[in-house]
Amino acid sequence: MNHRFALLVLISLCPTVLRAEDDRSTDGLKVLLIAGGCCHDYATQTRLLKEGIEKRIDADVTVVFNPSKSTNTRFEIYESEDWADGYDVVLHDECSASVTERPYIDRILKAHRGGVPAVNLHCAMHSYRWGDFRSPVEPGADNAAWYEMLGVQSTSHGPQSPIEVNYDQDHTVTRGLKDWKTTNEELYNNIRVYTGTTVLARGTQWQQPRKRERKTDSDGRSRRAEAAVVWTNEYGPKKTRIFSTTLGHNNQTVGDARYLDLVSRAVLWVTGNLQEEDAAAVGSVSLFSGKDLAGWHVDVPEADDNPDIQPTFIIRDGKLVSLGQPRGHLITDADYQDYRLDVEYRFAGEPGNCGVLVHASTPRALYDMFPKSIEVQMNHQHAGDFWCIVEDITVPNMVERRGPKENWGITEGKGRRILNLTDGSERPLGQWNQMTIECVDDEIKVWVNGDLVNHGSDCTATKGQIAIQAEGAEVEFRKLLLTPIQELSAGAGSKSAN
Repeated sequence: MNHRFALLVLISLCPTVLRAEDDRSTDGLKVLLIAGGCCHDYATQTRLLKEGIEKRIDADVTVVFNPSKSTNTRFEIYESEDWADGYDVVLHDECSASVTERPYIDRILKAHRGGVPAVNLHCAMHSYRWGDFRSPVEPGADNAAWYEMLGVQSTSHGPQSPIEVNYDQDHTVTRGLKDWKTTNEELYNNIRVYTGTTVLARGTQWQQPRKRERKTDSDGRSRRAEAAVVWTNEYGPKKTRIFSTTLGHNNQTVGDARYLDLVSRAVLWVTGNLQEEDAAAVGSVSLFSGKDLAGWHVDVPEADDNPDIQPTFIIRDGKLVSLGQPRGHLITDADYQDYRLDVEYRFAGEPGNCGVLVHASTPRALYDMFPKSIEVQMNHQHAGDFWCIVEDITVPNMVERRGPKENWGITEGKGRRILNLTDGSERPLGQWNQMTIECVDDEIKVWVNGDLVNHGSDCTATKGQIAIQAEGAEVEFRKLLLTPIQELSAGAGSKSAN
């Protein structure tokens, strides 16, 4: 299957939105993810990749996983000459450094020379190597085939530590992506960059000397290392599009929204389905599927002693519902930073209290119930208030909106509430409200049905989990759409919820 037309789906709780002309294909991309081998938690990472890609774009990811932990790991699918038939793109996530059988490797490469695009992740760069692979391999050499497909030859990596990723903004894949710093990762070296390769991001890492290096370096000082960590290549007579990133050793990186955004863009780009106008939006992702609560966990204190207690959060008719009782929180598994969160909600019965918590971290930090966070209030007729929960934030007119300064605080009994700018922005009961929350650096900005209702700065947290409250009232959510952003919006928010 070869999609010739641009296709982008932003998954939300509303009907699927396609940016497509009338003659564009509406079939989802068929993605083959092949993973397994040495040194990585591929069982977890295949799940993270499949869920992350399918949430972001219109794609059906088929996983071929070999649980072997050996560098000799092989995949039965590659034994067939037509192994890639029916797929639009292949994600290589194998770690098979000791597999050197030429007919086997040639079958893999034949599909890509024939036009099947590839997205290569992390240890794929250290697979299928033989001969003097520690030295730069010349094009056309007997052991050059895999490197020529990748576009870069790498031989090793340094000790694990965070990598600062800096994107080139001139390419469609990376335009608009914000530079970021990973958790502990492996920085792969580049000993040869082949003709046709375009570097899209470079990584910088401060590396501590290894034990054997400290024997000859008495100072033991860290050193600065730099290498290409994201690139594209054109391979073979058909100039097949190839994308590669050496990032992705640890689960925390693979599950990071910024990593999944990058890989999802890559899938669209190599298949010819990422257009310039689409690039800024492809990072948008629904925080729930409308089918289950995958990607979230529940923290309800009453359940500690009563595991059979009735659920507080459920899926009903494709909507996420906070039943209000027993009280607690529904919390994302992942942390988020620099984003816009579009929320559509309504009170299902009697109005009452609820809220969205941003930059959440330590659970039960306040009153043995509330996670450390900043709450954006949804309490009926007070939507948009800030509540400081062991975190703090500043707004203009603080005394007027928070009360006497001597009462301010972020813990029990203190003045934690910061009033919004207007209490008249909610729609009549039974109608859907739209709340937009933007978090960038240390600022938080909130709109309710298009009205700016709060804007704070100097927040003591800049990233964290997102949580939905259960605080007595039943509330339905039909949209929780998160979009990475680099700066706060200047104008009014959307008024299209109803």
